[in-house]
Amino acid sequence: MSNFKNKKINSENELFLRYAIEYENSFNGMLLPCNWITDSKIAVCFGKYGISAVDYHGSQPVSRNAKMIKSGLEDPAFRFLTNKELELSDYKALPYKCKFLLKNDNSIFAEATCFTFDSVLFLHFETEPCSSFDISFNMKSFYTNVHGNMTWDSGIIRKNSITFKGINRYLLSDWIKQKGAYLVPVKEHKRIFNTEEWIDVNNLDVLPIADEDILRSNELFIDSQCCMVIHSFNKFTTERDKEGKKIILSFKNISSSIDLCICFGDTAHEAQSKALNMIKDKENLEIIQDKRYEEIIANSPAISMEKFNSTKILFSSIPMYVESAKQSQSGMTRASSSSYYWVWGWDNIVTAMEMSKWNDYKGQKDIISFILSHRWIDGSVPHRYDREYNVMQTMHFCAEDSLFIILAYQYCIDAEDYAYLKEIYADLKQIWMGLVNKTDAKGYIKGPGFYPDNLKALGRNENSRTAMETGTFYTACRIMEITASILNDIPTKELAFDIFTKIEDNYIKDFFNEEYGTLIDSIYDDNSQNITFPLYAYMGAYTSFGYSLFYKKINQIATFINQNYVHPMGIRVMPLYDKNRNNESVHHSWYPHWDIYAMKLLRKGFMIGKDRYRTTSAILHYLNLTERMWEGYKAVMELLELDTADYMEGWKQHGQAWNCNCATGIFRTIIESAAGIITDFGNIRILPDGCSNVNISNLTVRKGRWAVSSFGTEEFSYIVVDGIKLFKTCVIPDEFMTKDNHLLQIFNTSESYDFMICSFTGGCIKNYKESEFLISFNAECAATADLVIMATKSFKIYIDNESWPVRNLNNEYYLIRLKDSCTINIELI
Repeated sequence: MSNFKNKKINSENELFLRYAIEYENSFNGMLLPCNWITDSKIAVCFGKYGISAVDYHGSQPVSRNAKMIKSGLEDPAFRFLTNKELELSDYKALPYKCKFLLKNDNSIFAEATCFTFDSVLFLHFETEPCSSFDISFNMKSFYTNVHGNMTWDSGIIRKNSITFKGINRYLLSDWIKQKGAYLVPVKEHKRIFNTEEWIDVNNLDVLPIADEDILRSNELFIDSQCCMVIHSFNKFTTERDKEGKKIILSFKNISSSIDLCICFGDTAHEAQSKALNMIKDKENLEIIQDKRYEEIIANSPAISMEKFNSTKILFSSIPMYVESAKQSQSGMTRASSSSYYWVWGWDNIVTAMEMSKWNDYKGQKDIISFILSHRWIDGSVPHRYDREYNVMQTMHFCAEDSLFIILAYQYCIDAEDYAYLKEIYADLKQIWMGLVNKTDAKGYIKGPGFYPDNLKALGRNENSRTAMETGTFYTACRIMEITASILNDIPTKELAFDIFTKIEDNYIKDFFNEEYGTLIDSIYDDNSQNITFPLYAYMGAYTSFGYSLFYKKINQIATFINQNYVHPMGIRVMPLYDKNRNNESVHHSWYPHWDIYAMKLLRKGFMIGKDRYRTTSAILHYLNLTERMWEGYKAVMELLELDTADYMEGWKQHGQAWNCNCATGIFRTIIESAAGIITDFGNIRILPDGCSNVNISNLTVRKGRWAVSSFGTEEFSYIVVDGIKLFKTCVIPDEFMTKDNHLLQIFNTSESYDFMICSFTGGCIKNYKESEFLISFNAECAATADLVIMATKSFKIYIDNESWPVRNLNNEYYLIRLKDSCTINIELI
């Protein structure tokens, strides 16, 4: 057993000392010289010269309406001054908190500590006794380029505060004429467009004509207000500049410190009340935030390796930033912990999939429960929600629904929460049957899919069958067969088996393009291929179940990925020559969520092809990319534009910082494809190609904590699990899967290997025993399960003492398909 170091943090200073991200040289040298701190409803951007942007997530419409304040980094909205303008120096930050010095000509004027809580930014300045300190606010930085017609007043000055009010009103009739159904909650579509109650008109080829009474009415689509309060108990005076652009708060005869908060609310009373509460209870509120993040840090996995120090920091920061994007009232995450607000179904599902790895089973379950209770009336998983969690868009059953089934099953198995699986089974079955009702004779999902944004521009239509929808549905069927068997729902078990076996029989024949050597995006009603090659077509490879679809062509797929998606400055989403590469920004960018599929399939294919050189090169290249990303941004970025990227100067265009699905995409990719550790559905297995150069500690699987280390640079030799040496399995037997601390060591010290158990998907291995020529174990499974073996020598396999056939998958890899729990004996000849 391993002994993890006690990660308990004894003080706030230690929290910062050990875990804060440092911004050297006052943000100089960064591609984007700023940092966001955030909590549930607020996000604040600091730069060298002050605060340049503030977002507030209140009751106003979503998307860019969250932007309250926006200014340039060189001329920020909030500046700090004495007799001269002060600069921020020695800046350090956690996701919710920052510290910095305020300097003037290298002289330190003050030390600042700032933290966010709900919709409040609190600022504390420690100074030497001095005559004055000013804070300048540029009122022209109020952001009005939003949906609707936002206007801000010039502020009302009171004794301890200044209150600003913004009002946004927009007629529904004008909105429909200009924007159609965009941002209109789906529950309103029937009333406005006279459609059937369950229909989301965003999915129709032609938008229905709106009701004439609606178009003549004075009904407001947007009717919201937002208030910002600047508050301090320290005495200050105010002055407006001659142009009326700026308002300056002047603090005179300061004894030692200043406390100030910037607070938002949907009413002036709400904002003022939050400000007063913050000033009154600031110490306790800061402690609440500190303890919250201490727990996340204590549970976060860490990686170690030679070099790549920036990637280590990036990796360990991801759980904290996901936590900072959580919405307090729902547990759902915002799209990012910076300035990008949507509550997407897909983002939350794939983000939640990783939460158990840092022991956040509660957060994972909260998202599952929320989505189940906030589905559309047809039972489908929503594509996105508005601020009040009304369904804003649904695709009426698609890959999101399949991914949700995968997430729910992943949680229940990994958390061993079987009571919850039983509780939600009827809901999962309803979602799955919604998908079944969209299948054709081969089990393929019909329709244009859910991703990317412009489905029709990709050449899809209502009769398309996309590789990503059907690939994820395949895994959902595998899971439903198992779950139905556990709960004795025999008709559902049989139906699921029938569908996924049909998909298996046809998928690679229909979706693989022999000329190019990769999957195409989709096929049409006549089975012709839509010749375009987005990386997201491989979404079926998200978990181990999906490997069954790709084994036959995995060598060609790996080569295609390596030659067409791997770029000097990122992982492309489409090949450079693809006809659709310019129809959406994601297609000519590095979007790190999709790294999961590229790197996993690449490593798997090269492992089967025994090409260790290309595997090692790909892993090192990927780690160099994440290293460079962190050095340039101190964040995980989305949409890093590749067409304009310069290898020497770096990326020149990008999306938002800390997009959650991109951050967790890198997190999963490093674990699976750099460290070579697969943790699907409460099991652990390793990729035995001798190429893992990343060690990992404090990884949670089935509530146990795992440290995994690799040794040697030759072929796989054996593993040591809690001191027990195993030569012929890469799958950790179930007897080790306890809620304790565990040590897994991987030794790559052989010139060759002749036999190993590579994976067991759909069940677990128990009572494992091995000798030089015999392996025996109990295979426990409730339904269909796949045992994959690599063998260069002959072997015989016996299931419950009967000889059993094997199926060759690719080269020296063999599949044994099981139906029920059994005893397995393997003789090596």
